[in-house]
Amino acid sequence: MSPIPDPGSIKHPFNDPTRQNWAFGKRAVPKLVEESTAADHDLKLQALHSLTCRLHDQLDVSEALATPLIDSVKGSMAHPQALIRARAAEILALLTEQEEGRVQAIAKGTLPVVMDRFTDTDTATRTFAYKTPVNLTQWEHLVPQVFASAPTLVDALLANVAPQSKHDFSILTLLLTTLQQLVTHGGVPVVTHALDRDIVKTLTAFLRTLTGGVAARTQALLALAAVCTHVCRLPAVLPACQRGGVIAVVLAAVESDPAPAVRAAALEVMAALSIHVDAKKELVKAGAAELLMRVLGNGGEEGQDVYVLIHALSAVSSLAEDAGARYTFQDAIQLLEDLKAHPDPLVAKTATTATQVVTWRS
Repeated sequence: MSPIPDPGSIKHPFNDPTRQNWAFGKRAVPKLVEESTAADHDLKLQALHSLTCRLHDQLDVSEALATPLIDSVKGSMAHPQALIRARAAEILALLTEQEEGRVQAIAKGTLPVVMDRFTDTDTATRTFAYKTPVNLTQWEHLVPQVFASAPTLVDALLANVAPQSKHDFSILTLLLTTLQQLVTHGGVPVVTHALDRDIVKTLTAFLRTLTGGVAARTQALLALAAVCTHVCRLPAVLPACQRGGVIAVVLAAVESDPAPAVRAAALEVMAALSIHVDAKKELVKAGAAELLMRVLGNGGEEGQDVYVLIHALSAVSSLAEDAGARYTFQDAIQLLEDLKAHPDPLVAKTATTATQVVTWRS
């Protein structure tokens, strides 16, 4: 009797790159690209599926990008069959994980086609459609090109925050990650456009629902922080934050959210917004100084999370320029002194700066 093979040694033929080349030798990828445009739906789907299995290898991606594959999948994104749309969207997401694929995808105008799939009835298609702009916007040098080729991308993302928050948190996280990367890397042009589309109101409304999961809420707050960094440069930022109730949302997140990542992101918003004199006064009036005292004085979870400490100390440094806040922080001087000996060098450095700002006029 033949020995029973180890299940871990058995590879499915569709996922074994050494067997995928048997059919066409070195022409496997070009042949599959050719078949991906076939009128026969079954042949087309099989070719697209085989391509999704191959495009995890950089050499295969480079070979595929030398063919009209991007143009082919653009046409397949609107196919009546959900499986074909999903595989086409997946291929585009895989191609844009490589720099050459990102450049080609932008140059060939794929984003408007991708944006049409943001509301696709098929979950897999929708997921991969949101994955592509995440890949395109994570690199700062590409964001201006992304914005130039699809200026309504911000609009489409903001329009889908509320609908996706009711359906799929993983898709919502991809959506908010793209939005955060756009406003972080896009600078004044993207932030100005986003403010005109009520980004602050949309994100604060979502955060008030207390839904979406830790990753989505963190990305929403980081997007707000990126907008707030322009509070002294763009006159529209502070009024938008006032209308959206940003301070109340941020203080509530710092006070009660159980996730350290969310609290750290909320503190980052506070630190960014507080560089504006009027925003600083509003934060102090709302009790931000006392809240920061509680965060720094808590020896439990907050005290153990490095990012919560760093952003809390940054907020202290900024708020301490206000006389009232500086007076409140006098009771925290010993806490700040203790944190100067923190094992994390960045926490220690930030605590040193905060101590200097709090005590410089005392």
